[in-house]
Amino acid sequence: MIKTFRKKTELCLQAELLQDSIDWNQTAEALKKLQVEWKVTGPVARKDSDKIWNRFRQACDHFFEKKKQNAEVKESLMRSAVVSKEAFIAKVEVMEASVDINFNLEELKKSEDHWNAMEEVPLRERDRLTNAFGKAIEGFLDRIKDKNNLDSKLFYRLKYEQMLKSESGQEKLRKMRFDIQDKIKKLQAEVNQLENNLSFFSKSKKTNPVIQEYEQKLLDSKQQIKEFETQMKSIPVKSSH
Repeated sequence: MIKTFRKKTELCLQAELLQDSIDWNQTAEALKKLQVEWKVTGPVARKDSDKIWNRFRQACDHFFEKKKQNAEVKESLMRSAVVSKEAFIAKVEVMEASVDINFNLEELKKSEDHWNAMEEVPLRERDRLTNAFGKAIEGFLDRIKDKNNLDSKLFYRLKYEQMLKSESGQEKLRKMRFDIQDKIKKLQAEVNQLENNLSFFSKSKKTNPVIQEYEQKLLDSKQQIKEFETQMKSIPVKSSH
């Protein structure tokens, strides 16, 4: 039992060395291993049992209570960060565009920098907030386009350059490229079908409402294809970083 008492005393010393650590995860694992060792070391004399156990338990409890308190503080800060980010998103959503393009670009940069500097949020909220911020920025870009009557090519270049500044920007653009390609493919099939349908009315009067409907759909579809092709040409293949 003397040997066991020495072993348990050694475990107490190791736990006490770790009890004030702030390396939360690694220390927690280390203490859990010590607790397993404690269980397999066997009993000590009854007169020493409570004293040595209380010493070991107090060191472990001290650390795990501090770890719990730290997690609660961190969770509280993260909840506050969620509120702050939601408020900032709301601000960006109503941000007015200027006729000064450089001013608008500076506002975009400020918004991105501020967002990236904001406190961390819980993982469960991260995607929702990131997507909401991205949509708010896209809304501001739309207002810039309308305010300055930008042509589509310049607008999309600005939009995609802005997207590349985010962590997931490259991946978003890759998915967008495939999505646009798919839309063009479907629209082209629709154009082919409409042209085929119109061929059956080649000898009919142009005032025929069915012909007019098909021609309008054909015009709209071709215009959409043209717009999507402009988008495709504006999407950078690789990050500019």
